[in-house]
Amino acid sequence: MTRENRFFVDVRVGPFTYKALLDSGAQCCLAGPRMMRELAERIKPSMSLIGYANQQTQPSGGYLPVMLQIDREAGRIDMECTEILPVEMVLGVDFGRRWRVDISMGRNQWRSGDGPWHNFAKLNEARSMRCDIVAECAGITVCGGEREIIESKIKRLIPDVPPKLGHTDKIVHRIELVEGAKPVCHRTRRMTPKMEKIAHECLQKMKEEETFEEHVSWLERVIRILLDAKLVVNRDKCEFCCQNVQFLGYVLDSSGLRIDSERVRPQYTIYPTPRNVKQVRRLLGMVGWYSRFIKNEAEIKVPLARLLRKDTPFVWGADQEQAFATLKQSLSEAPVLVRPDFDKEFAIQTDASDYAIGAVLTQEREDGEHPVYTSAVY
Repeated sequence: MTRENRFFVDVRVGPFTYKALLDSGAQCCLAGPRMMRELAERIKPSMSLIGYANQQTQPSGGYLPVMLQIDREAGRIDMECTEILPVEMVLGVDFGRRWRVDISMGRNQWRSGDGPWHNFAKLNEARSMRCDIVAECAGITVCGGEREIIESKIKRLIPDVPPKLGHTDKIVHRIELVEGAKPVCHRTRRMTPKMEKIAHECLQKMKEEETFEEHVSWLERVIRILLDAKLVVNRDKCEFCCQNVQFLGYVLDSSGLRIDSERVRPQYTIYPTPRNVKQVRRLLGMVGWYSRFIKNEAEIKVPLARLLRKDTPFVWGADQEQAFATLKQSLSEAPVLVRPDFDKEFAIQTDASDYAIGAVLTQEREDGEHPVYTSAVY
């Protein structure tokens, strides 16, 4: 017979009162069989593993969020359930840190933070003595509540006897037509090889591309910069998570930046042939807005730029007509400017003539070379 020297406190959970063991060696709070029976409707599934002092582990019986009340203090705590707990409840280190538990062994008292001191709860010593005597004389004794747990576990592990006799696969009989021949065996496939290849390519693409969480983090940074600059953002005029955005004659999507063909193509296909210097200057201004998308743009518009010189008569000839047609064709077939990838190398293409100097910054991608920036000086 041994005397109980562990620290217990009285804990209320709703209408029920439990004897909880304060255990600084337990990393989390545990709920025993009685709590599991009385609070069964609150238990939620859990994937946790519970390790015991004998180095064994066992899956958790569930996750139990409860509101604890000790004297006049109350707080919410999360508990893991186990059917083999010898006490009703264990309050572990997580409880001690959250409630700032202070234990005085000399006083045989405890308190939470700087609160008043409380006496430890007393167990029923007579019951403890009887259990010790039975354990010493008879080995292991199963109480009524524990018997119910064992019976319920047995019902889950051993199903009812089926109406028909079953069969066993411990003994296998084979009829071999050819001695030593093995049957054809294919590994089980969850999908066809063709579908598996497509799924693998999709997963690889998802790993290489940016994630939605990364997009949200960048969006948050942009909004914070606007707010720090005290710029007002009208949420009703903003659009988020769009596949493409139309802005100032451009379309921006996952492929990159390109000309808005719905606005530009009708405008330039029916654009009339310029008849004076003012109309030529207007044309070149419109073309300059999209100059980054036109290859050799500086060289193409040289015949048109000549008409802007002073003391030069306005003569619309074959060269000007050819330049005008080439510009309209280039705008209708403008390439897509991709976003630069700073993990890859850049290439610079330069060109110069008596009238202009130009440069194009490009990068090599899987589908070929893409321009990422263009510049020209006249």
